[in-house]
Amino acid sequence: MNYLEIVLQGYFNDNNREFLEKYFFREFKKAEKEQFFEAVEFFNGCLKVIEGWEKHLQDKVFERKRELYSVLNAARNGTLSYAEFEGKTIEEKWQETIQYCEQELKDVRPDGIGSLSFTVHLHSLTNGRIAYNMAYSEVLQIKLSILIAFKKTQPNNEPLPPQPIVKPKPEQETPKTFDELFYNTDLVKPCIDILKELDPPLIDTDCNYIGKLKGVFCVWIDEMQRQGIVKHYSDRKIFASLIPQKIKRFSIDESMFGKYQSKAENLYRTDIKTKVSKIKLSQNSH
Repeated sequence: MNYLEIVLQGYFNDNNREFLEKYFFREFKKAEKEQFFEAVEFFNGCLKVIEGWEKHLQDKVFERKRELYSVLNAARNGTLSYAEFEGKTIEEKWQETIQYCEQELKDVRPDGIGSLSFTVHLHSLTNGRIAYNMAYSEVLQIKLSILIAFKKTQPNNEPLPPQPIVKPKPEQETPKTFDELFYNTDLVKPCIDILKELDPPLIDTDCNYIGKLKGVFCVWIDEMQRQGIVKHYSDRKIFASLIPQKIKRFSIDESMFGKYQSKAENLYRTDIKTKVSKIKLSQNSH
């Protein structure tokens, strides 16, 4: 089943777009009749297309966030240079840069950060078939139509299919245990096991800390948040205080979660991202 084609035909055909919920419902009934698809299977496939587009936006936000932290750290360390000083001292320029970066980093959204907002570059995501930059509001419109169409197929007591990756809003209630950081506590163990499987590993088989780079824990938490496994909290003390509940002989300063961990990013991000994605995929398949 070509779910990308179904979603594109729905949105980029004027008549289909006007009645998008009905279009997705019709496409499901066709798949049900011709290929014996069940509703959860069909609509989950459509949602995975949207999930990919949302991930595309998240990646752009993450790259911009990384750039801002890199410049911010250089300005704080006094290593940032400028082509033009505009009549200011180097110290004044550093302070100006610090204020700008800190202000930008205060506003992180699913589709942007600070003064920048991003769009879904469909030309690259559809191998050149669709030359269009889709706004996040359009992505949400398609997603909502899919969910409404799915709901029409279900009794009132049936849950919706697994949701696409969207950065959750900050949780209000402060967690008391490490497990409470997770939306699904069944994922706690496999996510901790990631730290054992890294090369070199961060913890041993008894969950004792044996690593030398604590910044990896920041990358680990961040990746789990980005993939919708761990909740978002603005208070960095929460992570610093709860991780030692699971990891023995370990402590970490809360300030580390507010800094870009360049060495840990370069050495571990790709591996952690792959392993978390596998856990996420396994969760969605159940």
